[in-house]
This record gives sequence, structure tokens and C-alpha cells, in this order.
Amino acid sequence: MPLRLPSRRRMGPTADPAFRRRTPPTPQATRLMRFSLAAGLVFVLVLAAVFVPKALEWGTVQPPAIVLSASGEGPFAVNVTSASRAYALDAYRATLVAANGSATETVDMRPLEAGGSWAGGGVTFDDADGDGRLSVGDGFAVQPRPGTGWTYRLSIFYVPLDADAEPPCPCAAGFAEFA
Repeated sequence: MPLRLPSRRRMGPTADPAFRRRTPPTPQATRLMRFSLAAGLVFVLVLAAVFVPKALEWGTVQPPAIVLSASGEGPFAVNVTSASRAYALDAYRATLVAANGSATETVDMRPLEAGGSWAGGGVTFDDADGDGRLSVGDGFAVQPRPGTGWTYRLSIFYVPLDADAEPPCPCAAGFAEFA
């Protein structure tokens, strides 16, 4: 008699049975899930408390960052080498502080203007490209003070942020120190 192999059963497509939990989660697991959710919400609130005021600090006005470089002697040339934003010249003021240990002289240049020269300061400003904005290539010419040992600090301030600050804003948009 011939051997007969058992026939193979055909398996049709079967759907996974619906999940049915037979027992509820333990109280410890439920408590852990609640504490994890609460910790996540507290973390989001702390992040919001730190970063939202920083984003609102400047409002719609973005402060410029200006890089100045000084070179030469008599007169010193202080040029704008980088400006993050190009705003009109009248939106800036500049201050030159010259000191030599026993004496200090301050020249307040407000507002900046092309071809401007300020009384008693020996400082002139040149808008190199003539566009009426503080941009790369614009510069100051500073006449050295008579005598020796003078150090200079030329600072540029962005007036919309500086004007209404209480106390007055001590932060310059850019500065250069030279001797």
C-alpha cells in the first residue's frame, strides 16, 4: 500500500483580535504616568518663562551689531567692517572718549550725519557710499590729542533702544578702542 502524506491545511488571512485588557494597570503605573505628564508640563512652562521674554525683549526692532576697526595714526581711521542691519544714520549716535590718565575728553556725536564734524572733538564722519545708512565702508577720522599717552574709545549706539532706556542703555551696538 502506498504511503499517503497528510494534506496541508490552508491558512487564510486572519485579522488580529482586538486588544482587551483583562486587568487595569497597577496604581503605581497610573501614578507614574500622572507624575510624568505633570513633570513634562512644568518643564514646558519653565522653558516658556525663560525664552518668551527674551523673544519679546526687542519687539519688532532688531538691534544692529556693528564691528569697527581702527588703524593709522594722526588721524586715526575707524571704519565699519561689518553691520548686521543697515539703518539710517540719524538712528545712531556715537561717543568718543579720550583719556590720558589725568584728563578725559568726551565728544558726543548725535545724530550721525554724512560729512559731520562735531565741535571741539576733532572727529569727522564719512558716509562712503552716500546711501544715508550706516554700512560697511563708512568711517570716522579722529585727530589725535596733543601730548602722549592718550587712549581712545569710539562707541556707536542705536538710538531707538538707547533713547528711552531707564537708566540709559550702557550697551553699544559697536565700539573700537585704540591708542
